[in-house]
Amino acid sequence: MTPRLRQALTGCAAVSLAVAAAAAPPGRSAAAEPCRRTVDVQPMVTAGERAGTLTFVVESGGCAAAGEVGYTVTAGSALPAADFALAGGVLRWAAGDTGERSIVARIADDQMREAALEDFTVRLTAAGGGVVVRHGTATGRILDDDGPDLGWAADDAVVPIVPMLGHGYFCPPPPPPPPRPPLTYVWQTGDGTAKAGVDYVAVAGRTQTVPAGATRVPFEVTLLPRPAGTPSRWFTVRIVAVSAGVVVDAEAVVTIDGP
Repeated sequence: MTPRLRQALTGCAAVSLAVAAAAAPPGRSAAAEPCRRTVDVQPMVTAGERAGTLTFVVESGGCAAAGEVGYTVTAGSALPAADFALAGGVLRWAAGDTGERSIVARIADDQMREAALEDFTVRLTAAGGGVVVRHGTATGRILDDDGPDLGWAADDAVVPIVPMLGHGYFCPPPPPPPPRPPLTYVWQTGDGTAKAGVDYVAVAGRTQTVPAGATRVPFEVTLLPRPAGTPSRWFTVRIVAVSAGVVVDAEAVVTIDGP
């Protein structure tokens, strides 16, 4: 599933998604909907063990009425206590509050060689009729950084037809870092139900350099305007080569939500 390139380096990286939306033609507007608060959680977040924490960002939109959502946590290949610590809970918004909320898991740095990626799941549930959970399932992934290789992973994303920056994680080698050439990665897009030239501008074999000291590195894709009522659709971004290290998850699914 993933290309593998090895070099004697230590660290981890996950790639995020930056979206630049083209301007929509004048006169287009979405159909009127009932006034309800909408809540979305990032679908995937990756962090290295040395990060200590893994944070899910929960965004709120729509009508700014008072509301709340609960969340539950389910273990996967990552185990509670041994790999992470996170209990279920409730997120609340007062009337007029449109701010983000965070769900923060503590990550165990156990100094043991494990699977390259271990995961667990967080699910949101609406507590009342005034709140709609649009994207309520998120996967937390722990990237093992105890081995000799630099690891790369791409996170899935859900993006609206507005400029936004997704979330990713890059964990550099522990200090002092050994001398090394700049890290680069090559990536491209691929059609799913979203089509290049119709829904987004294709990218083929673009090479990018990781800036010195960077902790996040983006994919930048331009989305194209579509008529109101166009259903959600998706495309992929794939890491096709890296200058050093191991790609443990090369492909991210990007869902265009809307318009």
